[in-house]
Amino acid sequence: MTKSPAMPQSKKSSKTIWTRLLILALLVMAWTGFTRLLQSILNWSWLIDLEITPGPLYLAIYGALQGCLALISAVGLWSGKSWAYPFSRAAVILLFLMYWLERILFTRSTSGWTNLPFSIAASLVLLAFALVELSRKP
Repeated sequence: MTKSPAMPQSKKSSKTIWTRLLILALLVMAWTGFTRLLQSILNWSWLIDLEITPGPLYLAIYGALQGCLALISAVGLWSGKSWAYPFSRAAVILLFLMYWLERILFTRSTSGWTNLPFSIAASLVLLAFALVELSRKP
């Protein structure tokens, strides 16, 4: 009876559970961004008829930008590219700023401000988590 050669052991991933969680969060952000883009395109005339401010073009551009930044970050982090950590840090900060600029500039209803303390705290905690995780050496 012959012995079969030993199966090569797979290289253990250097990604921590926290890095994987960040990648998952980025993929969710990419999905929501691309969904926003798609829905803006599909409902373009309806959004124009409703006179939505700032309009469907803004919604589509924002969705595309959010989707691309988050997807590129997630794929770069997952594949271990050298540029992924600095790119993702910049992308996370930009996405954070985009969220708050949109919220400040375009929230018209007073009910949109009712959970402001929670929104501020939650977004700062998530930003801090992402930046701490992205400051680690891969």
